[in-house]
Amino acid sequence: MPNKEKIVLIGAGNAATHLAAALQENGYPIAGIYSRSSQAAETLAAKIGCIPFTDFRHLPEADIYLYCVKDDVLPVLAATIAPLHSAALHLHTAGSISIDIFKGHCLCYGVLYPLQTFSKARPVNFKEIPCFAEACNEETLKAVVRLGESLSEQVHTLNSERRRYLHLSAVFANNFANHCFALAQEIISQKVLLPTDVLSPLIRETVNKLNTMTAKAAQTGPAARNDQSVMNAQAELLNSIPAIKAFYENASQSIVSATQSTDQISKLSKT
Repeated sequence: MPNKEKIVLIGAGNAATHLAAALQENGYPIAGIYSRSSQAAETLAAKIGCIPFTDFRHLPEADIYLYCVKDDVLPVLAATIAPLHSAALHLHTAGSISIDIFKGHCLCYGVLYPLQTFSKARPVNFKEIPCFAEACNEETLKAVVRLGESLSEQVHTLNSERRRYLHLSAVFANNFANHCFALAQEIISQKVLLPTDVLSPLIRETVNKLNTMTAKAAQTGPAARNDQSVMNAQAELLNSIPAIKAFYENASQSIVSATQSTDQISKLSKT
């Protein structure tokens, strides 16, 4: 039986695209897609079969307004859209933005943060994505968790402060790791003159190890061995690109320090 809550999606980017599909698959009627970009709103609305909006003042009435937008515009949109539909439930999906952006603008509000990297063209299994819920009160939290559990098999409650650190950890695990993959592919294609897929088995094994051991235990390479001669030689290869050389040296020193230290992140609790 379809869920009764009518939802309006604020945003039409990567996260909104996957959330819209997951919501529709689980029986939620989507009343509209809002984006400042008419092309983005129309593209996603056409996929879902709903109405696109580029003027927030014309958004239809709904039970839930789900904000999937960039962090820098989220507080402004929350402050302008939420008061127009103050009796509805307003949720954002950001990792580093406090729940308090809705405070004073509506009665019921919260967060449903999916811990995943999204690209429009790459399908994901939303059931496997951990989602983290927070709300302004216990009754609203039940509604947020219920929504999360209809989309994912892993739903946890987490307050805004801890979610900020969760998002930080995700930046290291995904964004920084992917940046390293991109740099590695550039070196392969420009200096080794081979297809970049020669790195694929290495990348897969790097990730697969984490199913059976901690990342710290899986660490290998010259920095883990504190092999200064190799690190110095490799740094010299990067003399023509100082920014990447500095990145290599800083990352290597961080690995050396992590290998010698039991808990270098404990300093975060003192800041």
